[in-house]
Amino acid sequence: MRIGVIGLGSAGSIMLRAMAHHPDIHVTAAADVHQQHLARFQEDFGGLAFEDAAALCASPEVDAAAKLLEQLARSHSAPALSVSAPGRLAGAH
Repeated sequence: MRIGVIGLGSAGSIMLRAMAHHPDIHVTAAADVHQQHLARFQEDFGGLAFEDAAALCASPEVDAAAKLLEQLARSHSAPALSVSAPGRLAGAH
């Protein structure tokens, strides 16, 4: 499955590295508002880089998007990770 990662901060980077070791997951794209995070992603993984999540989800190179934002990862009451099919963003509930 081709995955796009939304959010490349500390928590997103940890998730990204874990997914990269899974044999059935291919991280093909990432979205982040920080250019230095996108540059590092392209350097390390060679995938597509987007400045907004909607563009990532619209990409034909992405089967599903994983959204992990730092503030959600710190909250015990909110789900930190959500996954959706392209064209839809699964948000925190």
